Parts: sequence; structure tokens; C-alpha cells
Amino acid sequence: MSLYKQFLVFIVGVVFIVSTGCNSSKKSAVSKAKKTRVTVITSKQEILLKKYFVDGSREKILGNFSNAAEYFKKCLEIDPNHAASMYELAGIYEYSGNTAQAINLAEKCVELWPNNKWYQLFLSAVYQKNGDIDKATKIYQSLIDQNPDNISYYYELANMFSYQKRNKDAINIYNQIEDKIGVSEEISLMKNRLWIEEGETEKAVEELQSLIDIFPNQVQYYALLAELYQSQGKQEEALAVYEKIKLLNPDDPKIHLSLANYYQLKNDIDQAYKELKIAFAHKDLDIDAKVQLLLNLYVRTEQEKKELDNVFELNKILVETHANEAKAHSIYGDFLYRAKRLEEARDSYRKAIELDKNKFVIWNQLLLIESDLRDFEAMRDESNEAKELFPNQPSFFFFNGFAYLQLKEHDKAIEVLNAG
Repeated sequence: MSLYKQFLVFIVGVVFIVSTGCNSSKKSAVSKAKKTRVTVITSKQEILLKKYFVDGSREKILGNFSNAAEYFKKCLEIDPNHAASMYELAGIYEYSGNTAQAINLAEKCVELWPNNKWYQLFLSAVYQKNGDIDKATKIYQSLIDQNPDNISYYYELANMFSYQKRNKDAINIYNQIEDKIGVSEEISLMKNRLWIEEGETEKAVEELQSLIDIFPNQVQYYALLAELYQSQGKQEEALAVYEKIKLLNPDDPKIHLSLANYYQLKNDIDQAYKELKIAFAHKDLDIDAKVQLLLNLYVRTEQEKKELDNVFELNKILVETHANEAKAHSIYGDFLYRAKRLEEARDSYRKAIELDKNKFVIWNQLLLIESDLRDFEAMRDESNEAKELFPNQPSFFFFNGFAYLQLKEHDKAIEVLNAG
């Protein structure tokens, strides 16, 4: 969404700004302090200014930005320091891609009305869009000075410091937020990440420990702490944290995944698989997480053949634990097919299809196996069913026609292949 659209104001409010601005211009004729931002105009000019501004606002609401811009320019011809018109015109320039003009007018708005937060927010947004994060940052620092209780400004400023890799400045702002609202998960995790980026892992540990102290039963914080210890090579400290997690939530299967990762990093592969098998036997652990892990192992075991026995055990546990899930039987079939255990793979794919007939890839794999096994009667029957389910997939017509050809049913083969 355009920055301009984000900063659109209702016409009623805008007219109020104009009215108050013009009324104040009369009073400011005698005020030297305001001469820099208020132009003395006649009553006739004031009426005309209001008319042009209302006309411009109406055109803007209707989406006629070019017409609106002309009216706001007329306002500025009457009063060169009319900030509301500058703001609206700057928005149109930004929307039209004329960033330089937008910045020029927005800067003048802020110069004329330094305490107007909407002008400052718009200017900061244009600066950010133009890649001038340093200037945008200074505006938010000013906004915080003017509005020390507006927490959203602190978050924006911290985000900009983080974007600039001024991590310690960002952490300082997060500390200020915590002083106002107390310790929170969101802020502590952000500070933890920033300390890690700075290479100050001890302080990163302190952030996680502070979360654990406040939320002693939240397992995820212990898991993050254990992973951080592992990244530092502090294996014993990591194991102690994992053992703590097991005490807190002994029925959580995810701890076994974490321990498997721990043992794998220690190159204790047998113990890693032992933990994985415990996790796979848990029905509470989502099948998608297990399948994803097996997909990773599928790639890994292309090289690590010695792990295949363990991987097949995981597959068996998967199909036992999730016997009614097609994807469990399908991925087991993939491993069996790669191992050239074709009849077992066929059984797995047939079971997957029995549970879910709508997976093209599984049908395709099944028919490839029938071809490898030269079981053309099975290929004929299964491809007949497949082409009924997927009438727009020519490959199933090919399998079907090829089966008829091998079975010497030439007329039927020609008919099917022509249809394909």
C-alpha cells in the first residue's frame, strides 16, 4: 500500500486544520514568534484558500490526484507556508513516485510544525522508502522525546537500529521498553538474537535465563538455551538443560527430537536414532514433522548408507503409529523403491492409495513399479482406475495402452493410446 494512502486524513479534520490555521494567521500578524510559519492574508484570500483546499481534498478522495495537486498548489500560491496543503501535495508526489519533491515539502511541513506527529511520521516513512534510514531514525528519536509514553515509537526506533546493524543501540531501546512495560517474551528474544549477532553469547544466555526465571514452566525457552549452549560447544551444559526439559514435561515428544539433534552434533549417531525412534512412536508428534525429517534423511542416506537400517526402522514405526495416514505409507514406499525392494514398495503405495486415491504422484510411482515388475495385468487394472480419476493426465493413458499392448490386446491399446 502507498505511503500516501496510509496517511490520508478525513476531509472534516482537514478543513478543521485549515480553519484553525487561517484564523491563527490573523492573530499572528502581531506575533513576531510566529512570523516564520504564518503568512498574513486578507479575508478574501482566506475564503479562497478554504475553497481551494476543500476542492483539492474532494478531488483527492475521488482519486483525481492531478486535479487535487493543482488545487493544493493554488493554496500555496496564496499562503506559501500553508502546511496542510504542503502535506497533501507531498502525499500526492510520493504516490506519483516523485520522491524528491515529496521529501522537500514534507521537510518544510516538519520545519513549520515540528510538533505535528503526522507530518513527522509521513516524512520518516518517505525517508525509509528512499533508503535514508539515518534521517528516519532521527525523526523517531524526536518523536520519543515529544511523546515518551508512546511505546510504538520505541519499537519502530529499535527496528531501524536493528536494520542498520546498530544492535547495541537497538538493545538499549528494548531495555527502555522493558523499563516501561516489564520483561516480555518478544523483547527478550529480540535482545537474545541481537546479542548473538554481536558475538556476546553470555549476554544472550542471560536474556534466555531471565525468561526462564519469569516463566519457569515454558519448555521452549529451555530448548533455546540448550541450542545456544550447543552452538558454543558447551555440550554438558546443553545436556543438563535437556534433562531439565524432560523433568518438566516428560511426555513431550519434541524433547526427543532436540536430544536427537544434540547427539547428532556430538556424532553419537546410534543415540541420536534411539531418541528419534522414541519421538516417532509418539502419536502426539505431528506426522508432518516426522515426514519432513524422513525427507531430510532420504537425502542424507544417499551418502550415509550405513544409516539405512535405522531409517527403515523409523519408517516402520511411522506406519505403525500412523497406520491410517496415506503419507506414512507413501514415504515408506519411496525408501523401499530406492532400495529396489519393489514388491514391498508396491504394497506401501497400494496402501497409500487405499487411504487417499487423489494423489497423482503415488499412482505414477505405483505404475512405474508395475512396469519394473512386468506385472501388466496389474498395470492395466490400476491405470484404468487412475485415468478415470485423472482424465487430463496423458501418462496414465500411456501406462494403460502399454499394458494392453503387452497383453496382446492391440485394438484396445490403439484406442487408449489415441485417446491419450
